[in-house]
Amino acid sequence: MSSLEPVVAPQVGESIKEVRILSWKKNSGDLVRSGDVLLEIETDKASVEVAAQHSGKLEIIKKAEETVDVGSLVGNIDTTVKVRALLQVSQPILNHQAHLLPLSKLLQNRAGILLDETKTLFSVKPA
Repeated sequence: MSSLEPVVAPQVGESIKEVRILSWKKNSGDLVRSGDVLLEIETDKASVEVAAQHSGKLEIIKKAEETVDVGSLVGNIDTTVKVRALLQVSQPILNHQAHLLPLSKLLQNRAGILLDETKTLFSVKPA
């Protein structure tokens, strides 16, 4: 059962009634953590970054360059998808049978794990 938390166009000023989505910083289907910047919006007076209020899997509803009313739904975060951070391995302690897997492969194989794309994890081949 899915638990969707809404991502809405925020109120950025008393007289502002609509905002334009400049760009999404994350893609639909990305795993996000609370506090991650999701998108950038623009009014006639300023540009503002909008951060995630929840952790989970992002679903984008409104596209970049669309103008939307303040308070309207622009996306959802599925909070049933658990986002965990793994510890970074600083020095390998594996024998010559170990091989490195690129992070993209690990993300494809392990739903619910969010990692910085610059890191690499270890996987051991059976002897």
